[in-house]
Amino acid sequence: DWPVQWNAFDLVICAEAFHWLSPDLRFINSAAALQDGGALALFWNGHPQLAPDLSRALEPVYAQHAPRLLNQEATAPGELERMTVADIDASGLFGPVRVRRYRWRHDYTTRAYLELLRTYSPVLGLNDIARETVLDAVQTEIERHSASVQAEYLSRLYVAHVRNRGAL
Repeated sequence: DWPVQWNAFDLVICAEAFHWLSPDLRFINSAAALQDGGALALFWNGHPQLAPDLSRALEPVYAQHAPRLLNQEATAPGELERMTVADIDASGLFGPVRVRRYRWRHDYTTRAYLELLRTYSPVLGLNDIARETVLDAVQTEIERHSASVQAEYLSRLYVAHVRNRGAL
């Protein structure tokens, strides 16, 4: 719904949401908004990798209460990266895509981790009773194993410069 401001920006960024934009418009509008030489920067975090013992302990919880949460990342991370680069390339509007990877770690309190889970689309998609049941069971398991949740992430940044102004 945003009226594109042609050639107005040096940089268009989108974090964790580009896949939600209309496939017919997301690259065209991004390229149209960029000045010559401007760049598109897209960011995504991979799903957090928990400590192996906690991850194993949570599998039966999800299996019992919300099986669709078990394999949230059905596509392998390397394949997602290839697909994202191919998607940008296929638009024909941007030059070569540079990918940068950043590994980082965050320690969550049990409460903070449960609040994070509440933001995930698959958890939001559960009905209220199922959501609270699974989150209560996750809380119980976390408290049984540790005082906090250590999560390791791999964030990816995709950067490509606009190149095909004539196609707009």
